[in-house]
Amino acid sequence: MQVAKLWAVLALVGCVDLADDPGKEGDSNGSEDTDTDSATGSGCSVHLTDVNPADGAVGVYYRDPLVLSFDGDGTAADIRVTDSAGADVATSEAWQDGNVQVWVYAELAGASSYDLAVTIEGCDYATGFSTSDIGTPLTIAPGDLEGRTFTFALNEANISTPSIIEGFDDDYFTQPLLFMVTQADTATVTLLGAPGEGTSGSYTQVADEPTWDFPAADFTELPYFVTYSDYIELSYRGTPIPIYGFSFEGVFSSDGTAIEAGTVGGLVDTREMYAFLGLPENPEAICDYASGFGVYCEDCPDGYEYCLTVVGEDITAPYQADLTLVAVE
Repeated sequence: MQVAKLWAVLALVGCVDLADDPGKEGDSNGSEDTDTDSATGSGCSVHLTDVNPADGAVGVYYRDPLVLSFDGDGTAADIRVTDSAGADVATSEAWQDGNVQVWVYAELAGASSYDLAVTIEGCDYATGFSTSDIGTPLTIAPGDLEGRTFTFALNEANISTPSIIEGFDDDYFTQPLLFMVTQADTATVTLLGAPGEGTSGSYTQVADEPTWDFPAADFTELPYFVTYSDYIELSYRGTPIPIYGFSFEGVFSSDGTAIEAGTVGGLVDTREMYAFLGLPENPEAICDYASGFGVYCEDCPDGYEYCLTVVGEDITAPYQADLTLVAVE
């Protein structure tokens, strides 16, 4: 059985909050080893050994954490992020791996330059980087997003979980997901979702399939949002694909013509997917196959162990001006 076909089955959708991912695909924020010889000061027993984003990095996603690694317990480090005017940027820290690595969450903005300064035991380190255009403020009123429908095909997603397959067969990724903004202001944003059909730039809503309601989501960090639905269902070649705890996050472009850095995901019920692999009826087929790659199914909400958490990220969803969704129950 081809690995590619399994991945196409498993990677229908799934999500985690990408703010917890230290780097999205396509960013230029790779890490670099920080040579302690380049630091000022002397006598420190703990050194900063790695910084991500690297010094001089461009195109950094503004919501990614800064990841710093030390060759010992680094909790004594003073970490400071400043903007191009020299003003301090608010940060919070999450220490990992026995306090030798820290994820620094900084309140960054899009299209901006920043400096990172670290001092530990008298040794000083300094790097700089700039963010991509994603996250620049809206140039339209939030209410102007209302009625806009954004579309993407799943074959445009980078499937990061499970990570067992990088290449996959696009045959199972032809159905787009459609999302229309039904309400937006500086406090909340509300979306209506629907399965679609067609080709890129000319999608239509599948008229006889139920739409997905999303409750009003926090929009106080606009243009960023994250929204959830307890349950949605896709249908591929007549096979139902239930998804529990579906989430969708992204960043509206400044002019409202796209959702960028999109991530979708959830807990995918695989028990009906055996047909995608050309197998006879067997609700355990996908789970059995995935286990050969060290990926194991978990309990679905009904207690049966047929579900997989699946994540698709790095999605750009353009606005399709001639498409308006209609709620279907």
